[in-house]
Amino acid sequence: MSELIPELHDVLKLTENLHAKQVPAEFKTHEPCTRTWDGVLNHHTGKDDYGCPFDRETFLLSFADKQASSFNRHLEEKYKYLEKQYYYLKKIDKKTTRFYVHKLWNPSTDSQDQTDALLKGKQITELLEFMKKNPSYEEFIKKYGDRCLRIPEDKHWWLNVTSIQSHMTVTGKIYRILDKSNINIVTGEEIAGIINQGSLTDRQKRKEINSLIYEDKAVKWQVHLAKITLEFHQKPFRARDLRAFDKVCHVIRQIMTHYPDNVLLHSDNELILLYDDDRLIDGIVEMAQGLLVIRESCKKAFAAIGDNIDLKQLCGQVNPIPHYPTDLPETIEPPLCAICQMAHASYTWPDDLIGADKAAGEPKDELCEDCFNLRGEESRLKKLALWTGETTAGAEDTKDQPILVA
Repeated sequence: MSELIPELHDVLKLTENLHAKQVPAEFKTHEPCTRTWDGVLNHHTGKDDYGCPFDRETFLLSFADKQASSFNRHLEEKYKYLEKQYYYLKKIDKKTTRFYVHKLWNPSTDSQDQTDALLKGKQITELLEFMKKNPSYEEFIKKYGDRCLRIPEDKHWWLNVTSIQSHMTVTGKIYRILDKSNINIVTGEEIAGIINQGSLTDRQKRKEINSLIYEDKAVKWQVHLAKITLEFHQKPFRARDLRAFDKVCHVIRQIMTHYPDNVLLHSDNELILLYDDDRLIDGIVEMAQGLLVIRESCKKAFAAIGDNIDLKQLCGQVNPIPHYPTDLPETIEPPLCAICQMAHASYTWPDDLIGADKAAGEPKDELCEDCFNLRGEESRLKKLALWTGETTAGAEDTKDQPILVA
């Protein structure tokens, strides 16, 4: 039995058949027969849709798809009127589709129609034949990644803010979080109890599954939404001390490697996480030994989160919880480290690096072992020693990061 790849559930949206939910009749002979294709055809629950979740995996895929769509199309309350306006415009103007991804930071690109990225004719046949090989997500992106970035997940006006690739990625993350969960559980028997009712029509089955998603599981299933900030204790005052920033980036990469599905967003020192087991935080704190881990989080039902991943809007005032290094001694004998001031200074810089004789006349710093090793790494500022001019330059980042990632 082949594996269901959740990211590939929306591959038909790459075709010219708008909002395609089944293969057009002329391509039926090329239709795949894999578990991933089961997901493609059976993750919809609308009354006029095609197919229906029929087992645990396709149910989880449908749930993850709906939640990912909510995350990806977040509208602030003051813009909710656009939803009503869209349905009004749809009645009087059929041209409400948008074949481009609207970029909030560069709306001038909106005139760049991307219909050429849609698959047509023989290209659809090629897509179906490729899907027969049951490709991984990585293999699919290698072949169709450019199109996935150019085509919006939802082509409706005001909803075309997310690429298909972004939506695919988030859907896969949420699917695997739920699939591995020992807390938020759905059984195949629950789904079979609906699907096997011979008295129900396909439309009625989709309605029952939809109710199980929105009125049952989305209300009962709870997850933690958290913002994690990593800070170093050092107060850099020499160029070599800037390696402290590299340490934070290294830990971020470690977290991404160990918990790829739980990280929704990240920057150089912050992560937005979705998880249902607190042990994940313990694992992150363990990885970040030597760093201060600051957690802002709240636990909510999926239904309560909806399209909002802004912690302040969702949970009100969230008190940051600091997680200090667990290896801090109860008492610290002087002298204290000149950089972090959180450990005994057992080394002298640069004497213990190059020898006291060679370091004669050089400024001395008393450092702890961690800060000494950090400073001992090769500096990335290769030309600093050659800098003799008096002219300096600076750059200021004025982007409002919390709003940008909200």
